[in-house]
Amino acid sequence: MTWVTLEQAKAHLRVLHSHDDAYITTLIDIAAQHMLDYTDRADDDPLFWSGSELKAPIMAAMLLLIGDLYANREAQTAAELKPNPAFERLLWSYRRLGVL
Repeated sequence: MTWVTLEQAKAHLRVLHSHDDAYITTLIDIAAQHMLDYTDRADDDPLFWSGSELKAPIMAAMLLLIGDLYANREAQTAAELKPNPAFERLLWSYRRLGVL
């Protein structure tokens, strides 16, 4: 099963060239790992999938994160960067909550 394809990410980012394909592929992997860490679930958890398709809130959250990472790839920016609350809202119901 595939999280987000390179084509889906490029369409979201409105990237028409192939110069950044390797970088965008890395961002897809980073977004997937961050989503798994945030939800405290395994990548094969059926909660993320509707058959072989990624559920829409998971896809949207990953694309938001990929977009943020792509747009803000520099170490220094003029604006203060803050976490995207939409990412957290989209994934909140998928988080594993409990006491260790």
